[in-house]
Amino acid sequence: MRKWIRKWHKKIALFTSVVFLLLAVTGSVLVYKLEIIKVLVAPDLNFTTSFKSDDLAVSLDRIRIVWGANRVQLVKAPSRHEPYWSVYLKPGGRRLLRTDNLTELTQNLWALEVLEFIREMHVTFLIGWMGHIAGFIFGLFLFFLLLSGIYLWVPAWRRFSFNRVFLKPLSRGRALVSHKNLGILLAAGLLMLTVTGTVMNGWRISGWIFPVDISVNHQSKATSPSEMLKTKTLLDIALKAVPNSHPTYIWLPNEHEKYAKFRMRFNDELHMNGKTVVVIDPSSGEIILLDRSDKASFFKRFLHIMWPLHAGYGLPIFYGILLFSLGCGLVRLIYIGLYGWWLSK
Repeated sequence: MRKWIRKWHKKIALFTSVVFLLLAVTGSVLVYKLEIIKVLVAPDLNFTTSFKSDDLAVSLDRIRIVWGANRVQLVKAPSRHEPYWSVYLKPGGRRLLRTDNLTELTQNLWALEVLEFIREMHVTFLIGWMGHIAGFIFGLFLFFLLLSGIYLWVPAWRRFSFNRVFLKPLSRGRALVSHKNLGILLAAGLLMLTVTGTVMNGWRISGWIFPVDISVNHQSKATSPSEMLKTKTLLDIALKAVPNSHPTYIWLPNEHEKYAKFRMRFNDELHMNGKTVVVIDPSSGEIILLDRSDKASFFKRFLHIMWPLHAGYGLPIFYGILLFSLGCGLVRLIYIGLYGWWLSK
């Protein structure tokens, strides 16, 4: 049994090492994505207080006028972690705007393009929705490697030592010992990242297989912008439906979007962007979908914490340091594993 597990541990590790190296490097960079944007693109911006609904509505209307209501795909409201408006245009990509005068941030925009490229590499391998399927499969591979590695390490657990994690010089035997000791040191954290990443990819895949189509049960009567409620009214309806919260992602109705949609975050919610969704008919103000994260099932709440645990956004700084350390540790784990295999050839 042990020989079979050792054989497949080695084969799968060799087959997947390049992919996991890519995930480790890109993931380590993305841990500090918001901090990089803050330093390079928005160094002089600080979020001092939450916006009132009147101010939010005025800013949203100005954004739609300047950038074109039908071009604006969605808007992300400012927050403590992202002290700027994020406007997603179709076509045109993402624009960052100041909160005081809504002018576009133009400093070091190359950083946004580089970070978006890194994010796509990490999330989809640059192959679109197929990347999520590939990520799910590689997540299962990594889960097997971690469990099999723990199983192979258990008989030698008494010989574990921190001094054996970074052995030098690296001969074949020393590389194997270092690989085992470093692997068990990282095992718990890597298992957490593997589970959260695999579950998120599985969730996305299930959403494509079983999509939610609210238009089946409701048809908006609005046929022109003049028949739609004002932005302030729609925003107040969302805030009233979800007290003690604030909007994060905002979709306002246009020729491509029939409904007003708001993603809401409770003030004490772990998820930085919140997981509550409010969908409103823009002609009548009727709430046609209200999915509150505080009233979700245990299983759904479990799904909601996957992204914060995996990305670390919005969590204390020490957690980000832990994630970064796990990424760097995985790079070394792969390196010494491949190095030991190369010496054994």
